[in-house]
Amino acid sequence: MSLRTPRYGLFVVLLAVLFTMSAAVSEYWQAHADPEQTTAGFRQSQPSSSALTDIPANFLALYRSAAPTCSNLDWSILAGIGKIETDHGRATLPGVSSGENFAGAGGPMQFLQPTFDGVVSQHPIPSGGSTPPSRYNAHDAIFAAADYLCDSGASRGDVSAAILTYNHSEQYLNDVMARAASYAGTTGGTTSAATTD
Repeated sequence: MSLRTPRYGLFVVLLAVLFTMSAAVSEYWQAHADPEQTTAGFRQSQPSSSALTDIPANFLALYRSAAPTCSNLDWSILAGIGKIETDHGRATLPGVSSGENFAGAGGPMQFLQPTFDGVVSQHPIPSGGSTPPSRYNAHDAIFAAADYLCDSGASRGDVSAAILTYNHSEQYLNDVMARAASYAGTTGGTTSAATTD
């Protein structure tokens, strides 16, 4: 009897450890696989029919994956910026896929190279993009934009300040918020107006 007790006890301990590890792994994957949930419990909006029609699927997936890395940042804000800046990388203007625009910005999210480098040095970009990260790579640019907005006020819930740091124009802020509202299918909250185009 005494020989079986330790084995049975060891079996119970191993089972408990496996159960705990399984629960931890499940919780980890749920937190990282659910694009509706951020680290602070902020619920992401669902894409509207406008978003599904206008945003290329790969860009939509990237916006929805990058936004939860910052509490209080909805994916629709990133998408609003991506639309205004380069029509989600589809614009054929200088600086979208190579080179720079008149202000020195480049890539689908229109980063200045020093700004992009600064963000990437503080926030390593998740795998899936270029090595080294590039502002012309949609994956890298969108994750960097989420980090930049986060550092600029989005993590504190001040999305307007974050957008104004991205571009200092009130008209730009209004355009991004309107587009984001259209993509999120909302008319209130941080995305306060819908667009008609």
